[in-house]
Amino acid sequence: MRPIALAAALLALPFASYGSTPEQLQRAANAHDDEWQEGASGWVASQRELHAGFRGTRGRVIQIGDSITYANPNTQWMRYGKGRTQSDNAIRRWMRVDDSDRKNDGAYLARTDRPSHRSYTAETGMTTGEFLRRPKRGLPSATEMFKTGRAKEAPFNDFTGGLAAEVCFLMLGTNDASSRRPVDEYTRNMTQIIRLIAANHTVVVLVTIPPHVHQQQLAQQYNAVLRRIAKNGITVPGVNGGKPVTFPLVDYYEEIVRRRPSGTWGGTLLNKGDVHPTARNSAGNPYANGGKALTESGYLLRSWLIVQKAKEIKSRVIDGR
Repeated sequence: MRPIALAAALLALPFASYGSTPEQLQRAANAHDDEWQEGASGWVASQRELHAGFRGTRGRVIQIGDSITYANPNTQWMRYGKGRTQSDNAIRRWMRVDDSDRKNDGAYLARTDRPSHRSYTAETGMTTGEFLRRPKRGLPSATEMFKTGRAKEAPFNDFTGGLAAEVCFLMLGTNDASSRRPVDEYTRNMTQIIRLIAANHTVVVLVTIPPHVHQQQLAQQYNAVLRRIAKNGITVPGVNGGKPVTFPLVDYYEEIVRRRPSGTWGGTLLNKGDVHPTARNSAGNPYANGGKALTESGYLLRSWLIVQKAKEIKSRVIDGR
């Protein structure tokens, strides 16, 4: 079966039919963007072209987001979780998790208080518009982080080109949905943010937001925007000869609702009546009992998904295999 056909078959199956081995679970996790992965306009070719101009720190993999990204449990599995496979540990080392030089450790940058309610790369309550202008709690704006010469705050101010990340996982939108921001405003903001990051030749991985207990339809509409940007691409100045750049995708939303359909994610993968993932067993073994823990801990699921996609990015884009 061809890779795209296999991916479609996997995504059409209920979670219980994915199989129970680590390899089967990992393959299914990375299948969401297989439809637009290959070919001249696929995300692999687009991101190789974009990454070719990268001159920053190799293996610096950051996460940009709101309180979901900032929360300590978000990175617990990649830092000290159970059950990691040989390939999980290899990519963890490449991502510089627990690097002695903390400014290269994206897990550290995402979770460390600066001084509270935000870290170096994430901030509680942040919307896309705030990230573009100036976040309320002092996080550098998207321009200050990524535009040449504008970095103001350590660890950003020791790089002449701003925050020189090789890969960026970007998830914003939950607070926009809470504020009922119109879809077209969210689309404009995310497009501008993605361009700012990608213009630094940073590989950008889009991450869909989880279900929103109070704004379920709007969250789905935002995620449709992210999937469309990833698949159809946007232009990035100085990259790909002016042709649209397409992007890899971590479909966190789909991974949640496939495991816990019909709202059963409330109280299991998301806190009941809340937009935040559950933190119980966030450093547990994702492979035990056929992936059972991935149906019970929202933060374990998210951390594990990022690690799996990082493997694919390194292999297909950075190493060129």
